[in-house]
Formats: sequence, structure tokens, C-alpha cells
Amino acid sequence: MKNIFLKFSIFLLAIYINPVFASTLDEQIAKYQIDTPRIKQIIALTTNDINQPTKQIHDEFWGLLLTRFNKTDVYELSNQLKNSYVEPLQYQLELWTCIKESSANHKVVITQKLTEFRKKVPQSNITKDYEEKQNQMLISAANGTLYKLRNGDEVKLNAAYASNNIAKIKTAKNRLEKLLNANWE
Repeated sequence: MKNIFLKFSIFLLAIYINPVFASTLDEQIAKYQIDTPRIKQIIALTTNDINQPTKQIHDEFWGLLLTRFNKTDVYELSNQLKNSYVEPLQYQLELWTCIKESSANHKVVITQKLTEFRKKVPQSNITKDYEEKQNQMLISAANGTLYKLRNGDEVKLNAAYASNNIAKIKTAKNRLEKLLNANWE
């Protein structure tokens, strides 16, 4: 189950980040010829590994960025990175909160916050399909029925399952915020 959750998280990050937040950042990184694959690898490592970020990984990450950006841009860059990578995790937190509430209330619950996140995502066939899958998850949680994952496994999206995912997302979000803070704390 752990791998399924991590793949789901990365899938959501890839869909949500690319069209909405990362385009400006990608342009800046390309402009300054930064080692984009390594930066993305460090972000994925930090999101998925509970032992990250270490000071060494943090220093490498910011060292790669600061070879091309001057020190006065650090805080703006830090804020832009947080908007690009932390906000999708906040989206996930809200989705799993809605799944938890849907399970507890035996009816589909879509919060205003989730609706606002959905409005930010440009519509395409991929995002429409993903939103449909989210709605199916919410219906499954509300009805107490099994939800079929892409790998064919079936899970019950109950409050306990949602709470577990919420906890994992929160810790990943905290790790990512630590990495994206220009100062090691």
C-alpha cells in the first residue's frame, strides 16, 4: 500500500505542478542552465523519504540554485518553489480531508477549499479524467464501497485510511517546506 500512495502522490504532483505552477520556474531554471533533473530528483527524494532532507541534501539543492541566482533573489525563489511544490500537497490534503468527511458522513463532501484548488488547475483531458477519479473516490468513501486502484487492487476509502494518508502527506509537506526554505533549520 505504501508504494501505491507514493505513486499516487507523485502522479498528483506531476499533473498539478506542471501546468499550473512550474512553468515560470522551469523557464527560469532553463534560462540559468541549472541542473533541472537533479533538482527534481532531490524534490522527489525529499517528498518520499522520511529521512530527508538532510543538511547535505539541503545544501546541495540550494548550492545548485545559488550558482545561477544571486543572493537577493533567494527569498523570492524560496517562495516561488513553495508555491510550486507545497501547494499541490495542500491540494492532496484537502482531497483526503474530503474523502475522510465523505466516509464519516456517508455522503460526498467537497469543501470550498477543494473547489478553489480545482479552479486553479487548467482544464485538459488529463485533469478532467483525474477530477473524475477524485469524484469516484469521494463516492466510494461516502458509500463505503471498495475503490479500485490503477494497479487493480481494491481499497476501502474509510476515515482511517484517509487519516493515514493525511498524516503521510503532512509529513511530506513538512519535509518539502524544510528543503525549500533557503536557510537550514
